[in-house]
Amino acid sequence: MCPRASCPGLTPPAKALFVASAAHARPHAVILYVLPGDGDLEEACSDVTFFLAALEGLTPAGVELAVLLAARRTKSTPTAGSRRTSA
Repeated sequence: MCPRASCPGLTPPAKALFVASAAHARPHAVILYVLPGDGDLEEACSDVTFFLAALEGLTPAGVELAVLLAARRTKSTPTAGSRRTSA
């Protein structure tokens, strides 16, 4: 079971800090951040990158690289109970 959190009433930067803190606290977990619309994506990515860089002691470029490497690791390693299929 995955923990679930909701943060109504927070500003977008405060929500980004919440997401970055969750990612920092659980480095091997997948954190899903649902946004109201596509227009919010660029600001949310920028804010999460900023806060995660501060929490991890990395440059923003270092955070982007870490996220890309984690995404690659996640895609190449199926989780328990999942099956890889090819199209």
